[in-house]
Amino acid sequence: MAIAYVGLGANVGDRRAQLAWAVQRLHASPDLRVQRVSALREYPPVGGPPQPPYLNAVAEVITTLAPLDLLRR
Repeated sequence: MAIAYVGLGANVGDRRAQLAWAVQRLHASPDLRVQRVSALREYPPVGGPPQPPYLNAVAEVITTLAPLDLLRR
């Protein structure tokens, strides 16, 4: 088992609902366990075309997945 940190972010549509869905999907994964989720933070986009601000969070997970497998999940 290893501790990993998963960055979550959304800037289109219902951002809170999308992040909640992402955390739910992580909870449903048999290969990892969500330990904690940070508070949600809003940040302006950097560079690129004009776009809405991002809502971001970080999930701390314990997993048996290899790094690339966790990224794919």
